[in-house]
Amino acid sequence: MAFEADEPGLFLVLVRELRESEALAYTERDTPMLTCRRLESGALVAELGLGAAGDGR
Repeated sequence: MAFEADEPGLFLVLVRELRESEALAYTERDTPMLTCRRLESGALVAELGLGAAGDGR
């Protein structure tokens, strides 16, 4: 399952609140929540500081 949000921090607050709620007692299986930013491959390379693709680094 995937979620998108303009403010990922607010989404994480919501997840924490739901995990502490009474409804959790009725949850059969809980899984870790992983968060990340969606980036195009070129932006990811720049963000990681790996240089341009094919420059030998």
